[in-house]
Amino acid sequence: MNAIAPAARNAHDRVHAGTVGLRREALRRRRLRCVDPANISPSVATLAMEDCAATGQVFFVQGGTIRRFQNWTMTTTLEKDDRWSVSELAAQLPTLY
Repeated sequence: MNAIAPAARNAHDRVHAGTVGLRREALRRRRLRCVDPANISPSVATLAMEDCAATGQVFFVQGGTIRRFQNWTMTTTLEKDDRWSVSELAAQLPTLY
């Protein structure tokens, strides 16, 4: 199973939101292209292909940019031989970080 994390906005556009004139219009058009849902569907279709080798991956999609996230790594552990109560877990959870 894979996942896609689509971007909602282009960070570059937010940084330059105060620009004027033609540059502002160009940035507006670029932002609209970046948030177009049609940018996501090719990634979904590719990952759904039977011969797709990607598995267990998360992909960031923004406009024409696709990036693979680094897989998560487990670190510290809390263990108990029984189910945790909320109060027990609340007391022990800080030891994980």
